[in-house]
Amino acid sequence: MSGALRINPDVVRERIQRLRRWREGWAERLEAARRTSRMLAEAVRAVPGQRWEMEAGRHAVGLAKAGERAEGLAQVLESALARLEAAFQEAAALLREPIPRPIVTTTPLAVDAHQRPLANQFSIDFPTPSGPVPWSTACGPVALSMVLSRIQGRLIPAQEVANKLVEVTGKTPRLNPKGHVNILTTHQDLLRTARAYEGVQAERLTMHFKAGRDPSEQAWEHLREATSRPGGVIALVTAKRSTSELTREAESWVFNGLLAEEVIGDPAQRREGDGGLLTGTRHAGENGIAHWVVVDHVEEVGNQRYVVINNPFHNRSERYPWEYFWRSLNHQAVGPDSWWFLRFYPSASSERPEVRRQESE
Repeated sequence: MSGALRINPDVVRERIQRLRRWREGWAERLEAARRTSRMLAEAVRAVPGQRWEMEAGRHAVGLAKAGERAEGLAQVLESALARLEAAFQEAAALLREPIPRPIVTTTPLAVDAHQRPLANQFSIDFPTPSGPVPWSTACGPVALSMVLSRIQGRLIPAQEVANKLVEVTGKTPRLNPKGHVNILTTHQDLLRTARAYEGVQAERLTMHFKAGRDPSEQAWEHLREATSRPGGVIALVTAKRSTSELTREAESWVFNGLLAEEVIGDPAQRREGDGGLLTGTRHAGENGIAHWVVVDHVEEVGNQRYVVINNPFHNRSERYPWEYFWRSLNHQAVGPDSWWFLRFYPSASSERPEVRRQESE
């Protein structure tokens, strides 16, 4: 048996009232029958009268049980209706809560050689003559692989871009005490590597602030303009160097005043921890590091502004309030009168950023 469950609360209540009216009427008739049976038994004063009274008594017991069942059914219906109303009230309360906005990006996340999502930036190796060595600071080539995939319309493995960067720049490994390469990539490294791919142009855009206007407001306009055009944007921010053990398994936590739910909507991703999240401060400090991220797009929701990034650290998309992102730009990328970011775009496109450029590396 199949079909949608349809319940009309008013009809249920009317049925409950009808059951109770029936029980009350039946109880009155039953009592009248009992009085009549007693009167007849007393009048007859003989065996037939006694037998009739006993038979009437048995029927009265059965009829009384029927009345009790009617009352029981009425109570069950009332209980079911109350639970149903409670369930609808709970659903209504949930509907009144704000629904998390999904993060929809146009820049693909990084992939491995088999086109599968990269676990994180620490999955990348630094190629050496003696073999690959784990690269602990590979956010640059991982971010660049995302942008190149968007420009060329095909998924370019992050390891391929890392190998190309080492080949183009001639970087040599520098090992940390754990035996991992911790060499950083500069903006020149990213620009030169991007230009090694056919059909890709790249430049560093330095934006100068106009006197008398809020630098944050001007920077928002710059970024909105840049992300609205074909290609991709990479920015240098300050992020947490590693994940705190106390927050690795936490469902909800606060970092520099920002709730985890405001940054990472997916609880499964949230459990990966707070490593790589923007710090809300320009300088690295004890547990921070300069970090390359892809700026996919900006959003305006009501009076709120947000920046959506692809973060190589855990290879995931994250949403930040604009002012928090603005405070997290690394001190190397922003100053009192200007700031810069990296712009990548297809060379065959006539679309170019209509922004003032001080230098192009």
